Amino acid sequence: MSYDVHITRKDDWSDTEGPKISRNEWVKYLAIDKSMELDRDHSAEVDTKVASGAKEPTHALWKDWPDRVPGEREAWMWLEHGNIMATNADAAFRQKLFLVADSLSARLMGDDGEVYNSIGEPEKGRAKLTGDGRKRSWWKFW
Repeated sequence: MSYDVHITRKDDWSDTEGPKISRNEWVKYLAIDKSMELDRDHSAEVDTKVASGAKEPTHALWKDWPDRVPGEREAWMWLEHGNIMATNADAAFRQKLFLVADSLSARLMGDDGEVYNSIGEPEKGRAKLTGDGRKRSWWKFW
């Protein structure tokens, strides 16, 4: 089972409303970061709708990932619903994602709402909260 992390500006990455990262911002970032490469072909391969419904390809490859095996093990990021997403990111990849988030004035959040710090570890004391600011019980999924 995969686990996603999300670069987001929203209170919770899954919120449908809130500040979004635009495709234009993402592409500008990729033009500056030479360790990243926009890959239009991968977007088309992964999803025939291109990047989960995005109008244009947004998949980018982190070429400097220490565990990279070209064509076999890659570190991919893509823009989806105003967030940059990645799947099954190890600590090194989460560190890179944190730097990307910082550059985009955003934060790195896991599927369960945990917020990651600059060394790729969840911050202590940053539990997911309910809409009224109370700590959400671990067993509640809504």
